[in-house]
Amino acid sequence: MPILNPRCEDEGFQILSGVKDGFTEGTPVAIVVWNRRAISDYYNELWMRPRPGHADLAYYLKFGRFYDHRGGGRASGRETVARIVAGAIAKAVLKQVMNIEVASHLVELGGVAISREDYTFEDVVKSWEKPLPMVDDEAMRRAIDVLVNAAKDGDSVGGVGEVLTTEVPPGLGEPVFDKLKADLLRPSCR
Repeated sequence: MPILNPRCEDEGFQILSGVKDGFTEGTPVAIVVWNRRAISDYYNELWMRPRPGHADLAYYLKFGRFYDHRGGGRASGRETVARIVAGAIAKAVLKQVMNIEVASHLVELGGVAISREDYTFEDVVKSWEKPLPMVDDEAMRRAIDVLVNAAKDGDSVGGVGEVLTTEVPPGLGEPVFDKLKADLLRPSCR
């Protein structure tokens, strides 16, 4: 049984511009991600039955009859894939330009937390070869059981992820403005 997406959509991509011989050219990068197995009928059973933890209900309440339940719109993986592609490009640029590596993994899923504290950056990278990216194999097996059971019940679970980096020089980024925490905590002026 697939762990993350029962539809297992194969998504090929094509770089249209901005990259030559594996390096960005300094011009805008244009990439298209093809979804050749889009099955809009899959979403018919979800119409008026929002998925737990998904934006279905919020978008329906906000946009009413203009909300497209067939897998499109702002709550779609089609929309999310742009951020994934941008992150992959940023990750490659950080590695090539500054020798900074980035890796992430799950430290908790559905209330099941890893018990290891002695893992390395390499352990985190290797965890992506597993059904779920967790460095603790026993916790991963228990988390898969929780995830599968929640899916059978038509429910979902939350989790906690951790991002690790290497070789980040002191002072990289903005010390005061345009920090994620500052943007999240900034009071509205409206």
